[in-house]
Amino acid sequence: DITVKPLPSSDGETSASVGTWNVKSKLSASEVKQDDAVTLTIEVWGTGNLNVADISEIQFPPELEVFDPDISINKSHQRDKIAGKKTIEYVLIPRDAREIEIPSINITYFNPARDKCGLFWYAPLLPMDRIKMRSFVEMVRKICPRHNIEPMITLTNFSHHCSDSTIPVIFDLSNPQALKDAENCVDELVSHGIKLGFVPYRMSINQQQKLLDKQSVFWGLVGKIKQTMDPDGVVSLGRYGA
Repeated sequence: DITVKPLPSSDGETSASVGTWNVKSKLSASEVKQDDAVTLTIEVWGTGNLNVADISEIQFPPELEVFDPDISINKSHQRDKIAGKKTIEYVLIPRDAREIEIPSINITYFNPARDKCGLFWYAPLLPMDRIKMRSFVEMVRKICPRHNIEPMITLTNFSHHCSDSTIPVIFDLSNPQALKDAENCVDELVSHGIKLGFVPYRMSINQQQKLLDKQSVFWGLVGKIKQTMDPDGVVSLGRYGA
């Protein structure tokens, strides 16, 4: 039997965002003249897949003319976690000379730590090629169900030549078999993906120890630098071939 937790919802809307997120907002000015523009800036930051981390729909008052938002995404990394910040900017023009209240900004998401959910990431780089993209999607859709994992695929375009994908491998943290399935799923995605040319740009410690060749010239130099900078071996233990 499989027990499936529902995704969190707010005002009847379901969120597919998985991670740990924060949100804040600010206005460029709290007092403006009628028909003068003001900018509402909303920042969403934390760990998880930024592409699907989004705020709930804002019900702006009818007294405001609202333009389509400008959205920018800045990805970063926190050890083995995918992280970053999404900035959403609305231009608002008040068409009525009175006090106007902007509703609160909310984000709904599934927090693996809070909700007892295990989470691994498979994050490869992909060439911007239609055939390669289709091959990648077919690979994920074939491998994940074999290990009882739902295939959830996102793609982010970097340039005309390259994009990245983040595949969350979500499992029941309290179930030993589910943990084993998730580990096997990630291992197969990584190993089979490399054969097809899909090289991961982030790897867990276990993946690093399996895949990185400590005897190579590059990692040999990395090891010497680490030994010089960290003679007691207390920094990034077990990471990047060190």
